[in-house]
Amino acid sequence: MRAGSAPVEHRSLSPAVLIIADDLTGAADSAVACATRGLSAVVRFDNDSSDACPEALSLDTDTRAMTARDAAAITAAVVARHGGAQDTLVFKKIDSTLRGHPGAEIAAALQARRSQRTTADAPRGCVILAPAFPALGRTTVAGRQLLDGAPLEQTELWRRERMGDTALLPALMAQAGLSAALAPLADVRAGVDVLRARLSAALQRADVVVCDAETDADLAAIAEATLPLAGAIWAGSAGLVGHLVTAAGLARPPAQVEAAPTWRGPLLFVVGSLSPVSHQQAARLARENVTHLRVDAALIDDAAGAARFAAAWDAALASGRDIVMQT
Repeated sequence: MRAGSAPVEHRSLSPAVLIIADDLTGAADSAVACATRGLSAVVRFDNDSSDACPEALSLDTDTRAMTARDAAAITAAVVARHGGAQDTLVFKKIDSTLRGHPGAEIAAALQARRSQRTTADAPRGCVILAPAFPALGRTTVAGRQLLDGAPLEQTELWRRERMGDTALLPALMAQAGLSAALAPLADVRAGVDVLRARLSAALQRADVVVCDAETDADLAAIAEATLPLAGAIWAGSAGLVGHLVTAAGLARPPAQVEAAPTWRGPLLFVVGSLSPVSHQQAARLARENVTHLRVDAALIDDAAGAARFAAAWDAALASGRDIVMQT
């Protein structure tokens, strides 16, 4: 899948920006953040693809549901194949609610990057970790991930997903064998030069610096302060990668995209999430003269129930109204 400005010939064998995401949504979100800043951006699923290299290569490793060991191995292989150029900006995209294996994949990416050092005095490599996504209510304060202001461990999402022991990021890094330091909000907001100096000092003793962030301005400051750090790779949500592209001087006005034709027929909304927010959205649609159909999994084994649903579906289609189908 390709997005961005008019095709740009990228002569390097490595992309300017390498994004490693554990699912398709994250890969696409991050690619869009690059494309809206004018880069040619491609989402791929095949680490071995030999297609022409775009400016921003976003790989969906599909590792979220794998074991931590397999996820780490695949992440390391991606960095080894595509992240060899020292001027490639390597971004390990992680879920802003910490689903998947963020610790194992960050550790694997760092180890793979370190193995690419060509001289003994080359930078040892480090990780700048800033998983906040303020636009979606995901923030980081005192090294802990919050969702709409609440500690992530106290949310329904954490309980439903059975996501692990802690949302305290330094502890999560320690579980993956990485030493971590914290850049609190006071440091992030102290000015770019001050933040860079404090991060440089912290990285003398740590593999990872966890950066607090509550706003997009915080993420922009982190990006600007960390770009000059030798050997750094970055880990975070799609909220960070766009700021990195801008701070690196890669951004340019995107090409004009022809508007898609307007669709004037009825719309079908399919809601398959267990999230209460998704259920509320479906209920809100149902109040707007939209036909609301519920699909119970038991219908699969119930011939009579399946027939009733098929009849309701046919009637909904014949009505010409929008439909929200909820599982």
